[in-house]
Amino acid sequence: MLFLEDDFESHPATFARDLASLLQTPEAAGIRGLVIGRFQEASRMTRELLALIVAKQPVLVGLPVLANADFGHTSPIFTFPIGGEAEVSVGDSSALRITRH
Repeated sequence: MLFLEDDFESHPATFARDLASLLQTPEAAGIRGLVIGRFQEASRMTRELLALIVAKQPVLVGLPVLANADFGHTSPIFTFPIGGEAEVSVGDSSALRITRH
């Protein structure tokens, strides 16, 4: 599971470029889902724009992608344990569950 967030200094084009670059690494083949932290308002990211950015990434096709999660540079701030295990489900009712840390 990849947890990804950005700060207010970024903007959608930068996030799109950084995501594309990250997903071109050999390790990206092991990604089983993506959780994106909530963007700060100054980033100007919209739901529609984020959906377009994610849809352009072939590595993410068929994987669960959850966005607008409360972690990173927004309040409330939540820290995820590195190296733990998590489950994510998306659809009519989306959920993220930390199963082991």
